[in-house]
Amino acid sequence: MNKFLILLILCGSGYIALFSVHRVSSDNEIGIVEDRTNKRVARTFSKPYNFIWEGAFPNWYSVYMIPCKKTANIIIRIPIPQLEDLKGDGYTMIIPLSVDYAIDGKKFYDFEYLADGAKGLNELLAERIKGYLMKELKNYFYPVFRREALNAEMEAIIKKVYDKAALQCRDTGLELSKLDLRGTASIPDYNVFNEGQAYIALIRKNENENEIELKKLKYRLERDKIEYQEFYSRLNKISEIVKKNPDMLKYIYIEKMAEKGRIIPSAEDFGNLKIFNDKDRPKLKKGDIDNLR
Repeated sequence: MNKFLILLILCGSGYIALFSVHRVSSDNEIGIVEDRTNKRVARTFSKPYNFIWEGAFPNWYSVYMIPCKKTANIIIRIPIPQLEDLKGDGYTMIIPLSVDYAIDGKKFYDFEYLADGAKGLNELLAERIKGYLMKELKNYFYPVFRREALNAEMEAIIKKVYDKAALQCRDTGLELSKLDLRGTASIPDYNVFNEGQAYIALIRKNENENEIELKKLKYRLERDKIEYQEFYSRLNKISEIVKKNPDMLKYIYIEKMAEKGRIIPSAEDFGNLKIFNDKDRPKLKKGDIDNLR
C-alpha cells in the first residue's frame, strides 16, 4: 500500500513538473495563461523558469508564448471635423499607419488585450493614436478648412502624435519605437467639404422646422387635453345634479316639448270644463299625443 502511494505521488509530481514548468527562452517573449472557458488571460509570466500550475489542466487553461516586439499596420478612420454627423467613407479621413512597439511584461496589466495571441493590442494602439490625431487635425478645419497646410504638414502631425502616444503607452507597459505614415492619407477636397457643410446646414434647418412643428403639436394636444378635462368635469357635475334631482329630466323634457307640443283635453276634461260638447271635441290627428291621459 505504501509503495503504491509513493508511486502515485511520484507519478503525480512528474506530471505536474512536466506540464507546469514553463521556460521563457528570450527577452523577446512573454508567457500567457489563458482561461479556455471564457477566453480571458489569467496572468502573464516573463522569468526564465516559471511554475504555472494551470499548465497541469490543459482542458481548462492554455499556456503559450507571444513575442514582445511587434509590428502592426493599422488604419485610422476619423470623421471629417465639422461633418461628424455625416456617415460614409466620403466624409471620413482614412490614415494608414505602421507602428513598432514592445510589451513590457512587468508593467502591462491590460490582460484582456493579450487574449487570442494579443490580437487586441492593435485595436488598443489604434484607439489611443486616433484620439491624439483627432485633436491635431481639428486645428486644420477650424475656423476654416486649410487643405494645403494639412497635406504639407501630415508627417509633422504624425510625429507629434507619436510623441504623445508613446508617453501614454509607456506608462501602461507598451513601448512605442516607431510610428510612420504608410502610404497616403485621404484628405477631403474643398468641394466635398463645402457640399458637406451645405448638407449639414440643410439638416439643421429641417431639424429646427420639425422642432417648431413639434412644439405646436404639443401645444395643441395640451390645449385639447385641458378642454376635454373641463368638458368631462362639467359632465360629472351635471351627472351629480341629476342624480340628486331625478325629476329634473322631466322638466327638461317638458321644456323642450313646449315649443311643438299641443294640449289635447281628455273626455273627463270636457265633462268638467263644460266648454265643448262631445260632438265639438276636436279629433286627434295622426301623430298627436294625448298628454293628459
